Amino acid sequence: MVEFTSVTEARQAKRHLNGADIYTGCCTLKVDFARPTKLTVTKNDKDSWDFEITAQSGWDTGVSNPSTTSASLLGRYDGNTYHVDPSNANDSVQNRSLMCPSQFSGMVTTARSHTSVAMIYNMNTDSMNCDKLFNLVCLYGNVLRIKFLRSNEGTAMVQMGDPMAVDDLIDNLSGAVILGKQILIRPSKQTELLEVSQPYNLPDGSPSFKDYSHCRNNRYSTSALASKNRKFRPSQALHYWNCPPNFELSQMQSIFRDAGAPIPA
Repeated sequence: MVEFTSVTEARQAKRHLNGADIYTGCCTLKVDFARPTKLTVTKNDKDSWDFEITAQSGWDTGVSNPSTTSASLLGRYDGNTYHVDPSNANDSVQNRSLMCPSQFSGMVTTARSHTSVAMIYNMNTDSMNCDKLFNLVCLYGNVLRIKFLRSNEGTAMVQMGDPMAVDDLIDNLSGAVILGKQILIRPSKQTELLEVSQPYNLPDGSPSFKDYSHCRNNRYSTSALASKNRKFRPSQALHYWNCPPNFELSQMQSIFRDAGAPIPA
């Protein structure tokens, strides 16, 4: 049991940690609210710790330097410990397998964006549609809805699963050249996209609005799926998998040729 300084902090911790894997594919956390509203800690040891009282009164914890112990997150424990290599610490914190993809929460760190909706500008209106845009942005988070704007040509609104996914879109895709045009991505002032009952048709005849909230192609809908994803900026190399046995280079080239895409080198 952990007592936070406020209910808001406890809710935020639950939202980010419930269902998260401590290690990829195992040690899944289940986090819920407790009935007690206050925790009583009588002593600081390996089983319990009061950080506020330790810092204020300097309890005798059996440690020669109390000030050093109170500054530590977990204090001192003389039993067996598991050491994390500092060189890998940053990677561990940023690993999305620690998050709860079922809640679309993103990383534990606070998102810069305060909305789950992204504005994407300057797209190629002749070639881009909802499905193609989904294929692009689903690499960085779950996609709920996509809406192209009739009043602003080449602009679409995308509702992601959480604000951190919007941050990832901005960090990885904003400024990239997609279908011959350099796109720009910014957070939207809106917090959600509403259902469009009568979408207009895009140049290719497809609808200007689509709902992907139940789409099986979302890549972060389970912890197992989320742990397989790696987020990078667009590059000259593509990663693919699940090809049938004895898949030939000529077959791969044919797929790109039939789609009107550049043939891989």
